[in-house]
Amino acid sequence: MRRYLRLLCGVALVFPLASAHAEPVSPVVLAQPAVFRLLVFHDSEVDTPASISTDLQLLRDDYNKAVLGGNLAGLTEPEFYWRKLSEHPARYLHPSTARTHQTTRNKADASGSAFAVSEEGILITNAHMVSDDSSELLQDPKYVFGLLQQPFVSEWNHLTLELRGSPAAADTESVTGALLLWYASQSAFAVSYKGVHVVLRYDTPEKSLLSTVPEMPVAVEATTSVLAVGRGWPGKDVAILKIEPGSVTFASHDFAGRTSLERVKDLHLICLPTADSDHVLPGTRVHALGFPGAAIGPEMADSAAYVVNSQPGEIGHPVDMKDGWKAFPLSSAIDHGDSGGPVVDEQGNAIAVNVAGMQGGYNFAVPINLATDLLLTANITPKCSVNAAWEKAVRLYYDKHYTDAANDLERIARQQAGLDWLTTGGLSKVDMQNPQASLQEAFEASKLFLRPKGHEHPGVSAAVLELEAKAASLR
Repeated sequence: MRRYLRLLCGVALVFPLASAHAEPVSPVVLAQPAVFRLLVFHDSEVDTPASISTDLQLLRDDYNKAVLGGNLAGLTEPEFYWRKLSEHPARYLHPSTARTHQTTRNKADASGSAFAVSEEGILITNAHMVSDDSSELLQDPKYVFGLLQQPFVSEWNHLTLELRGSPAAADTESVTGALLLWYASQSAFAVSYKGVHVVLRYDTPEKSLLSTVPEMPVAVEATTSVLAVGRGWPGKDVAILKIEPGSVTFASHDFAGRTSLERVKDLHLICLPTADSDHVLPGTRVHALGFPGAAIGPEMADSAAYVVNSQPGEIGHPVDMKDGWKAFPLSSAIDHGDSGGPVVDEQGNAIAVNVAGMQGGYNFAVPINLATDLLLTANITPKCSVNAAWEKAVRLYYDKHYTDAANDLERIARQQAGLDWLTTGGLSKVDMQNPQASLQEAFEASKLFLRPKGHEHPGVSAAVLELEAKAASLR
């Protein structure tokens, strides 16, 4: 018979199956709830050429020479023009001396990662995430394209008309990259840091637990303040942030459909323990966690940008830096969006902080001791009282002690600060005939535990009692 049990967000209400041998729990699973995406806000000013003229006669002359020499390589005339432009843009393209100025204020135009090291909302990230130094941003083609998108696309469309066609399909990517680099070299940029928000939670359109409009995904953000900051790469690239609890608001819905705006007062986040990075040996196996921008392409849903990723790798031999500290070479594949994320060892301890960007074939990470030194400077003593209960609940889940895990997760959810169940109905269904998929979904939801103190819904206790009654009937 098909049975259902309603499930409150943030409370893993699951059914007990037959006991089995204990499955090892990955430290990465234990670490993921402590890792957050950062949205970085900047003011930007961009000066671009007001217009660009194309030497069409020179292009035609080169085309005629290629025809006579039999060197067209199967290209049409427009395709030949585009390839020549990408190979020697300065030969054919001439920017005007007149300039166009574009200003953007307080725009979230970059992202990175951070991780909690103290439950009241203390986060570690990279210094360059909160710095006015825009050198790393301007080395990221995606970021540069974002700044130049409007004028560049306009010039591209003009060229398409002028050349009477588009690049060959096989050339489109290389032509776009080459012309974008050239266009950037003809432009001037000024970027200044304005602030950073931390994304505490994201709900997908299919399973939105935040929005009363099901098709609309919702990201819940909080503002942060900078407590201490090092110097951007190649300096000691770490910073300490503090989530401002009063900046976290959420819409609370009751069963009558009434909505009120609530404000979180206290945070109780799951956080990462740290280890002494001075004792980390070359060859140590690790996982680099973060939100990689490179993984987000046009073929992916927007929600993919909010899924924490884990890349395995090893720590290499420490490298001496000019500022008198040692960096960890890191074989894990990371990208710009991973900046500020944790590097955890096989015991789940944070031993370093990602610094995105390939340097001679390797990424680098900043040893965690440099961040703990900053914590001491800011007079911060990390507190992670929620962690032991979280680890116990996770192990119960993997050992298939689902009722005990549900009870522990429900208690943890009441401790966590953040978001209530937040749907008009407030509830979703768990399929009794196919519990494994539902159990996994419930477990994944429980890793987002964000529940404000004092805002527990009485339905939680009733649902737990209903769970226990149904569980007893299955024994």
